[in-house]
Amino acid sequence: MIFINAPLTKETHHIFNDSAFTKMKTGAILVNIARGGIIDTGALTRALKTGKLTKAALDVFETEPLDPNTEFLRNDFVTVTPHSAYYGQEAIEKADFLLGRMPTRFFLEKKLYKRNLANPAMMEKLNDFALLDQEVE
Repeated sequence: MIFINAPLTKETHHIFNDSAFTKMKTGAILVNIARGGIIDTGALTRALKTGKLTKAALDVFETEPLDPNTEFLRNDFVTVTPHSAYYGQEAIEKADFLLGRMPTRFFLEKKLYKRNLANPAMMEKLNDFALLDQEVE
């Protein structure tokens, strides 16, 4: 599974093209939450048709608004959503915690929440941190 979260620059424009898809393991899954121009839409369509990609999830597109007749939309294993996660009520309610309290607790109070720990082996390197079961307000 490949998650794209990069800026669109001259160097990253169409970095996911036919050549890149050819180098991937067959059956890969691609998720783009960055910028649409990073993916060559034609190459994406071809990779889905050949099975090089088995799934794609996109919330950004090279051309917006997305044309409803875009060929890759005919694939049952493509999920598209609007690039608007920060508009949700839950995001607004949690912004204070995620952007303020959580980093403060980590860096200043040396507290780490289990649900935010992707690699438990890292705890050996953070031996002066408290590992908490749940977030406490």
